[in-house]
Amino acid sequence: MNTPLNKFDHEELNDWILAIEKSFGIHFAEGEIIATTADELHAAIMAKLPEHPDNSCTSQQAFYKLRQALRTVSPVQDIRPSTALSMIFPKQERRAAVRQLEHELGVSVHLLKPPDWLVTCLFFAC
Repeated sequence: MNTPLNKFDHEELNDWILAIEKSFGIHFAEGEIIATTADELHAAIMAKLPEHPDNSCTSQQAFYKLRQALRTVSPVQDIRPSTALSMIFPKQERRAAVRQLEHELGVSVHLLKPPDWLVTCLFFAC
């Protein structure tokens, strides 16, 4: 993953850095990141993260962070990987809850986006 970062828009990179800082609870001072490739950016991020001796699974940690955000937007508090999204996001509050979740996570999750095949079919049907 040795992608040159100069191929990306400067504002987009700043948005990524802000999202990374929020997601990992770290902060980079102005001018602290001097990276010209994705590998160097990765190394800068890893250097900021505290060492974790437990070697826990990345997907497990991702689920814990997602569950924490879901608990702030959903009436369901016992959220497991098998919990149906329809339980977490009741129909009458779904749009607002998904927007709030996206705000909590700092990323767009596209949960309410129809499948691409459906959009294509509807486009050609018109």
